[in-house]
Amino acid sequence: MSKIRLEEILKEKCKESGISIQELANKIGMSYSGLYSTLKNDTLKVSTLESIAEVLKVSILDIIISRYQVNDGPNFGWTCDNFIRDPQNSIVAKRFSTVSEKLDYYKDVFFTEVFSIDDYDTQMAAEMVYPFKHPDRPKYVFKKDNKLKFPDIPLNIRWLPYSKWPEIFKKEVRSFEYLFESFYFLIFNHNKLHIIDYLNEGLIIDSEVLTYYNKWLLLKDKSVLLNTSQYYPYGE
Repeated sequence: MSKIRLEEILKEKCKESGISIQELANKIGMSYSGLYSTLKNDTLKVSTLESIAEVLKVSILDIIISRYQVNDGPNFGWTCDNFIRDPQNSIVAKRFSTVSEKLDYYKDVFFTEVFSIDDYDTQMAAEMVYPFKHPDRPKYVFKKDNKLKFPDIPLNIRWLPYSKWPEIFKKEVRSFEYLFESFYFLIFNHNKLHIIDYLNEGLIIDSEVLTYYNKWLLLKDKSVLLNTSQYYPYGE
């Protein structure tokens, strides 16, 4: 999975909106050279990104999740942990008020990565590596031509943020237990959002979060986080 530069994404978004980068810069109160420099160096502030999203009439999430694309050949296993390793997600998550909102944001990004495989039934093998080595867990979350089938979610649904999905499709995906373990166990392992502190203090009562946290407590001493750089060195 490759990480696309914001410069390329905004060029495409501007094209879709029928304005130039120069017009975009003017509308957000920046010079063309200033905007170009921040895009080139990938140093755009979240506040500026919010202004850009407002001008282009898109969401920040729409811009950020567009940074990921699957362009690897068949049978290339992936761990789908960019959502943890990308520092920009940590910055954007801070814009939300509650832990629940921040967790929903991370989940939107995670599932967008998972469902960014366009053609998993034919040319591209849907092979997602389980992010932890554990004696009671498989090597793969999904594997083509295997009983670990990739979730069959319609294209028009899987390109929406997960938080916007109709409940019927959320229910379908929730049945893929190892997929949710991959998400929550990475969150717990890296203690994103200081969620473990909130859980230990009883400040989170969400049944889904609690279910996977209790499973994590049972498994964590036997789990070894894979060296995911062998699959996707961050930034490449």
